[in-house]
Amino acid sequence: MTSGLHAIVESHAARVPGGEALALHRADATVCRLTWRELHAETRRRAALLRARGTPDLIIVELTRGLTSTISLLAASALGAEVLPVDSLTERQRRAWLHRTAPTHPVRWLVTGEQVTEVGRAGPRRAAPAYVLPTGGSTGTPKLVRFPFRQAGPPPLMYTRCGWRDGQRRFIAGTLGHSAAFTCLVATFADAGTAILTEIFDPPAVARLLGAEHVEWAQLTPTHMRLLQTHLDRAAGWTRLGAVLHTGGPCPPDTKRAWIDALGAERVYDMYAATEGIGVTLCRGDEWLARPGTVGRGFCCRIKILDERGRPVPDGTVGTVHLRTLPSRHAERRAPAPYRTVGDLGWKDGDGYLYLVGRADDMVLIGGENVYLGDVDAVVLSHPEVTDAAVVPVADEDFGTRLVGLVVVRAGAALSAKELAQHCLMSLPVPAVPRRWRFVDSLRRTENGKTRQSVLRDLAAGGA
Repeated sequence: MTSGLHAIVESHAARVPGGEALALHRADATVCRLTWRELHAETRRRAALLRARGTPDLIIVELTRGLTSTISLLAASALGAEVLPVDSLTERQRRAWLHRTAPTHPVRWLVTGEQVTEVGRAGPRRAAPAYVLPTGGSTGTPKLVRFPFRQAGPPPLMYTRCGWRDGQRRFIAGTLGHSAAFTCLVATFADAGTAILTEIFDPPAVARLLGAEHVEWAQLTPTHMRLLQTHLDRAAGWTRLGAVLHTGGPCPPDTKRAWIDALGAERVYDMYAATEGIGVTLCRGDEWLARPGTVGRGFCCRIKILDERGRPVPDGTVGTVHLRTLPSRHAERRAPAPYRTVGDLGWKDGDGYLYLVGRADDMVLIGGENVYLGDVDAVVLSHPEVTDAAVVPVADEDFGTRLVGLVVVRAGAALSAKELAQHCLMSLPVPAVPRRWRFVDSLRRTENGKTRQSVLRDLAAGGA
């Protein structure tokens, strides 16, 4: 049996040809709607054009959230190659991806819109069909993680615990080159749901479409939730929105509470996971209210908190988070999966709930005290006039390291560095309070809400 997104579309086109598969809200305020029959026809046409060129080892599909790139992603899975979905790229980034995949994939294609760039000489096929997803790479070069093609069928069990039901109308906000949004898209196609996408994330327009499109389930990031926070007065019209799942990092506490107040605690979920597939934690809104800041307990996985020597630490003590996925009851008998980590720091309470404090490289020593940058970010973001913020460590002659606070202020608000410092001193020790502040228009986050350390350092240094 064939597999991949193209096969899923073909299956639904035969079974429910007139069902709505995709609704794309374009930047010009028009909406493109495709049935499964229409989506299948577009996918077949695009796949035929690609297949006429031959068959590569790897197809890198640049996703811009537009219709052309979505069709290209579907068509690429029909060629029997590995498919790597990536964010919109600069020319330098395109060259970098083609270069770094050369050792493992001799023949590579880069698909950008209707354009196909072919690199490498044909030879024996080295790669088997699969999706290859990049990790976040916020602090360095992203790694590639391989996933087999999916067939039509039920979603991952973790989604069903977060309000996912067959055939829903689902809004997916994250960039499709990121594992969380990509997995939601694949799972939506797999169970014949309707994927609702936007070319750009315009908060007022998204707030309107959640009601107008009768959205039943939504995937957001904390950045998207914060951008929508001032539009939660429209939540009364989101009558069919049964659940919101946020991924991609901790949500600022005031934003989380605002969404819980607007939707109800039982409709807001948080998932902690990594592209590497080391394990998952889930947290529903009522659990978060009882334990503010938690990302929940392990879902079909075990959690260990270890010190720098690999020894377990007591409950309440910060260490490196390690997860181990548990085998399903129907899995073949084999050795248990090992505990693995992506370098996140956190602690666990006596009931097994996990709390994150940042990554191992997000802990800095200031004036002899350990400071976790994630904790400082959260406090700055809790100021009602701040819409986005991040702190950057820089060298300092007196303290060894000091922090620079980068802040985006709400339109029309007047906020001073002194007011921000006083706000931070209410919750943070003196060494953790930024000694310098820069007010900026944007942190230049990725479409999935991630920051890049190189960009933050440039902003902290006064770059444009």
